Amino acid sequence: SPVQLVTWSQNNKLVTTYLGSTTIKLLDPLTGQSQASLETSSLGVPALGIGALIWSPDRKLLASVLNEDINIWDFSTSTPKKPLVISHIGEYISEAWKSDSKHLFTAEKVNDLWEAKLWDVTTGKMLSSYTESILAIFGSADGTRIATYFYNGQKGELQIRDEVTFQVTLTFPTEQIGTDPVVFASWSPDGNRLAGIYCPQNSDQTCSIWIWDVITNKVSLQPKEINVVSPSSSLG
Repeated sequence: SPVQLVTWSQNNKLVTTYLGSTTIKLLDPLTGQSQASLETSSLGVPALGIGALIWSPDRKLLASVLNEDINIWDFSTSTPKKPLVISHIGEYISEAWKSDSKHLFTAEKVNDLWEAKLWDVTTGKMLSSYTESILAIFGSADGTRIATYFYNGQKGELQIRDEVTFQVTLTFPTEQIGTDPVVFASWSPDGNRLAGIYCPQNSDQTCSIWIWDVITNKVSLQPKEINVVSPSSSLG
């Protein structure tokens, strides 16, 4: 089966999931041999595929999205424990860990409304809800920087938020690139820069990539045009 997602585990083994299945595999990056396999079908959910894989900052927990559930897998021991399941939270889920590795932000669509939520991953309880039309959330590797994409139906805005208060501390300098919808963003390892892809409205073929330096609040790489064919998701 074709690989759908890929990310690194806490011990530098490669994590993959396959399109159309519910299997998460940990592979040795040198040999390609499987080191562990997690079968989410054992959780009693339909096999519709896994939508996201994000390691906690301490690299002990793995959050995977399956349908409208989030599974929190514990890798603190040699054998992964049965996951904590946070059930039926919404559609089109994106995730970001807090730096303490005990709390997880999600952005999701619930009853046609976009919102962000904060979850306690030890209990599965929701602690806070932010109904601010937040379509996506992106966390740095250490969890200290949280970026959100806000869209009010007319224009979008990429924001940096405080991980404790969730208040906006910095807003993307849209005067440098315009306000076209952001479809994806990813933090640099040091958490100082955010790379993103934005696409003109009413177009799914020609998009641009930029790099935002959040220390200087400047776009350090001017937009470069790229071709995107049938992107898996569009947030704008």
